[in-house]
Amino acid sequence: MPFYNDDGTEVNPNELEIPEKCIKCKLHKQVNIAEEQKLPSVKWETNVFCILRRMNQMEEIKEFFCRDYILDPAWELKIN
Repeated sequence: MPFYNDDGTEVNPNELEIPEKCIKCKLHKQVNIAEEQKLPSVKWETNVFCILRRMNQMEEIKEFFCRDYILDPAWELKIN
């Protein structure tokens, strides 16, 4: 599925920087596990929204914001 900037330029989602907040997110982990195991991802729509959110904020905002962010419990253990 191709993605495009507002000016029509195609964007490869694999080349987008993944913010630290995304790496620590439970949703990001679920999508990656489904892809690695070649499972149909129930969260495919979430992955698309994540990509669009990253594209929208990649140049404009210094601190990444995501309203769907859920800290992965594994990261909570590393923090404590």
